[in-house]
Amino acid sequence: MMTLTEAADRLDEFRAMPAETEWLDFKEAKHNFDIEELGKYVSALANEANLHERDSAWLVLGVKDKRDAATGLRPIVGSTFKNGAAAMNELKHLVAQGTSPSHGFVQVFEVPHADCGAGARVLMFQIPPAPRGQPVAWKGHFYGRSGESLGALGSKFEAIRMQSAALDWTAHCVSDDLGLLSPDALERGKALYAKKHPRRLDELQQWSADRFLEELRLSRHGVLTRAALLLFGRQDAASSLGDVSPRLTWQLLTDQDEPLDYQHFSLPFVVAVDDLVSKIRIHTVRILPPGQLAPLEVPNYDDWVIREALLNCVAHQDYALGGRVQVKESTSLLLFSNAGGFIPGSIEKVLDASHATHLYRNPCLADAMVELGLIDTIGSGIKRMYRTQRDRHFPLPDFEIGQTPPVVTVRIYGREIDPAFTRA
Repeated sequence: MMTLTEAADRLDEFRAMPAETEWLDFKEAKHNFDIEELGKYVSALANEANLHERDSAWLVLGVKDKRDAATGLRPIVGSTFKNGAAAMNELKHLVAQGTSPSHGFVQVFEVPHADCGAGARVLMFQIPPAPRGQPVAWKGHFYGRSGESLGALGSKFEAIRMQSAALDWTAHCVSDDLGLLSPDALERGKALYAKKHPRRLDELQQWSADRFLEELRLSRHGVLTRAALLLFGRQDAASSLGDVSPRLTWQLLTDQDEPLDYQHFSLPFVVAVDDLVSKIRIHTVRILPPGQLAPLEVPNYDDWVIREALLNCVAHQDYALGGRVQVKESTSLLLFSNAGGFIPGSIEKVLDASHATHLYRNPCLADAMVELGLIDTIGSGIKRMYRTQRDRHFPLPDFEIGQTPPVVTVRIYGREIDPAFTRA
């Protein structure tokens, strides 16, 4: 980590630079700086640091942008913005909450200088680059820089997203053997595609298996990706995926979390999802919402909610870790879990339309699932889960995302837990 003395030396270097760059910006900000504007700069500078392969970007407050002709340095005016540890911690929290994936600062240096007024200093925000393959957004919008100007990230968005191809485990090509594919799974996939794209039904009927996979970007020049095998591969195709054995596991538990029954589901996942869902016990429950004379009879679980939770696990599972998607069923709830962290950072960001994210851990697999109508790319699925549970007068889903090692779990409740909640 850089020391304050090293930061002061770096400040002098920056002040002598002939112009701002995509990864360096100066602001006077003598007394204040708009938080929304600061968030946009964090997004832009993080993205540009990624594209310029910098270890950090810098936002410097309390320094004029134009160099002094006599000294060749940008004059220091000092800034009283966010003085004190409490104010600075609040700022860090706001930035982390507003960015997606959650982003912050490596360090914030408060550099004293003789030219600063009373209580003022130069603030140097050291901003880490955006993660490879994941542009940083501020409240749902992606920002970048063109020279010294702040604006939309534009075409640079795809430049960062394309980095994920090298990191996307599901995008790696593994075999040109179409015999690894399940004919039944391919027929199921074509039926899903036809439902999502009814206008293409005539041409779909003429497509070979290879043409269909090319359309879904699951094969390249006749070579199958891992995502193709995950969705459509025969059970014995798992050996072509390397040292992992992806599968879905259903487990039936007692109220004391003791196992009663279980079943594993291997490839192909486009069929395995249906098979697992069929294991979940659906029965009628009765609730009496306020204002109603007779009880409502509703199924304990909504089929769409079950599938949305399970398909999200399949799309976001970190397959390189070698884990499996798990569904645990007890008397009154379902617990879904998948390995890997929660990319948006918090569930609040997903529920807030201004923080919508389009980022996936497995872009190759996720994009194909979108084309098949299995998931969406605008973050509306989780919102609909909440609305559906609310409209059924059931408790809302519970997400757990801060576990170590990283695992995302969601609980879906199958009965009314507290009548007071239903009344509220």
